[in-house]
Amino acid sequence: MNGEFQNPQRGDCDLVMKGGITSGVVYPQAILKLAKEYRFRSLGGGSVGAIAAALTAAAEKTPRS
Repeated sequence: MNGEFQNPQRGDCDLVMKGGITSGVVYPQAILKLAKEYRFRSLGGGSVGAIAAALTAAAEKTPRS
């Protein structure tokens, strides 16, 4: 990822995402923008939001090169 998410001074972010088709379309873009400034700590959601939360948690715990 060329270090674009390597800001060592990122703050912590708790995030709850609700369900719904519209929300599911917006979440990927919103998460990418937030990831540049924040580290995700507590994530949760319902329906599509739960899927987005699980994917975000997995990405947060994956080592970056």
